[in-house]
Amino acid sequence: MFTSAFIALAAADLVYFTASGLLIGVTPFFVTGPLGSNKAGLGLALGAFSVTTVVVRPVVGRMVDRFGRRRLMLVGVALFAVLIAAHLIVTELWMLVVVRLVMGIAESLFFVAGFAALADLAPPGRTGEALSLSSVALYLGIALGPAIGQLLLDWHGFTAAWIGGTVLALLAVAMVLLVPETRTPTPEDAEPSPLIHRAAVRPGLALFTGVAGTAGFLALVGLHATEIGFPAWSVVPLIYGGIVVICRIAFARLPDRLPPLNSPPDP
Repeated sequence: MFTSAFIALAAADLVYFTASGLLIGVTPFFVTGPLGSNKAGLGLALGAFSVTTVVVRPVVGRMVDRFGRRRLMLVGVALFAVLIAAHLIVTELWMLVVVRLVMGIAESLFFVAGFAALADLAPPGRTGEALSLSSVALYLGIALGPAIGQLLLDWHGFTAAWIGGTVLALLAVAMVLLVPETRTPTPEDAEPSPLIHRAAVRPGLALFTGVAGTAGFLALVGLHATEIGFPAWSVVPLIYGGIVVICRIAFARLPDRLPPLNSPPDP
């Protein structure tokens, strides 16, 4: 399981999603502060990211199979770093919306390519365990990113936060450079797979409902915490992410031991 490639991929995920967590924590205060907007504007800015992500991910999946995992991960994380730095020149809500629309493309490239590489690296029969352990990096980032963002914000304002996020993203680029290509070459005469796999629709919708709720919670929890007189708002995502990390480690092997819900029982 813990090969050098797996560890490098997990390290890249950790740094990338720490930068992403920083954005999750700081962006609501940026929208309602310097940009002078409200929670509706915040929903527009955050939702713009999801729009391009939903549209682009199926196409990126096919690209990852054709062009390889490592190359698209590098493009995605490098673009992500540029877009965080672009926050330094954002002065209007529409500018932030544009940045986040493009950020959805960067996220799709990095996440889909990284997920495919992880599936390649997982030992036979231990895919669920590999996914659980790898996701620890993601949720550690969500836990730690807002705390780092609040520290930088209290230190030197939004400029420090955006520079810190950019540095983290550039560090993720360095980590991706350590990840080897894992793709198995596709035969020249292979039929292209459908953009939407029918078997993935139902579990995908189930996942969507959970992610949608979590996204709304993380987007507004910082503002809500400050409104009720709890200035250490980054503690809330820290607790949330910490609980998820503990559960992912404790139950990492459970998905591989239990059959899928629609599997017939063993005779």
